[in-house]
Amino acid sequence: MTATRRIFRTVSDVSTDTPERLAARMLCVGFEGHTLPETARSLYADGIGFAVLFARNVESPKQLADLNESIKAAGNDHGALPLICVDQEGGRVRRLRDGFTAIPSMRDLGQAAASSKDPAALARSVGNVLGTELRAVGIDIGFAPVLDVDTNPDNPVIADRSLGRDPATVATLGCALIEGIQSAGVGACGKHFPGHGDTSQDSHHHLPRLDHTLARLREVELVPFIAAAKVGVAAMMSSHIVFSPLDADHPASLSARVLETLLRGELKFDGVVFTDDMEMSAIAKFYDFDDAVVRAIEAGADVVTICHTLSKQRRAIEVIAGAIKSGRLSRERIAKSIARIDCLATRFGRAVTFEPMSLNHAGHRDLMARVGSDSRGDDPTRYRPEPV
Repeated sequence: MTATRRIFRTVSDVSTDTPERLAARMLCVGFEGHTLPETARSLYADGIGFAVLFARNVESPKQLADLNESIKAAGNDHGALPLICVDQEGGRVRRLRDGFTAIPSMRDLGQAAASSKDPAALARSVGNVLGTELRAVGIDIGFAPVLDVDTNPDNPVIADRSLGRDPATVATLGCALIEGIQSAGVGACGKHFPGHGDTSQDSHHHLPRLDHTLARLREVELVPFIAAAKVGVAAMMSSHIVFSPLDADHPASLSARVLETLLRGELKFDGVVFTDDMEMSAIAKFYDFDDAVVRAIEAGADVVTICHTLSKQRRAIEVIAGAIKSGRLSRERIAKSIARIDCLATRFGRAVTFEPMSLNHAGHRDLMARVGSDSRGDDPTRYRPEPV
């Protein structure tokens, strides 16, 4: 496989780059197919900062490595090496299956850790397997671990994706997973800030609301995120949930009180903040798309995620660039995000080197056998945007 040149741009480009180029770097986009379609290729050539992969993009490990190389090559000619991301949590949410180690659910890991002599060591080893196998096919960022606390048995979307019902346990095991993933040269992303565990609705289809007091949030939901920020998690992903005591009018992804005041200010987190997919109904049904994209950046997001629709991905470049030109988004504000993105790229961006011997080998399978069984239930995150 031909090595891709490794090129990273510095924050000084903010003073000279076009608004369109700056806007593109702050987007994470997905596409259909096992090979890179020309429409997506042109987007990455325009400087899109991040690619997000789904099961629809994966046929085999070798095919996936080839696809990732083509993504990076598309952007590299124009001076930006896109970072490639994927949801590979374990259990039901695994985009990479055939040819990869079957990672049990995080609930299984939490239960196995409870009877382990060294729970953190077990979780760290699982994280290292996750990271090693992502790196082996050219993936830079794993959208894991889930740091939501499983406090609501009627939660339709988190459930066994959570490490447990005890905040301290989720914090300990979540931090160990982060350390394991990042030890393999892959950035971890804690989600879904500030906590999706107690909702009874799925933000893929509804706009959930939680009315817990701030004291309760600090005692339960925030505990794992506080710990993750302290151990240096590379990124966090915001939730599309309204947390009434923090901001009764906007979901976390669009709220400066959540992302700037709480996450940046109180938790002192200065890594990259991704939004959850902006095509989910929690946003798409209740907010104008153009306004929501700009609001997310105003609120403190560094990367706006748009997983499905090419026209919306192109439109997002236009509206962010327009907000920069009008002054609604200042270059100083954009510079902060670009600096974080540059730091993430410098730390975790790599050329694609396919390493098949690192995939699904006996040592990885033996470790997972200690954790739990393969989970083949329905993936709660598999959806198509609904017409609005």
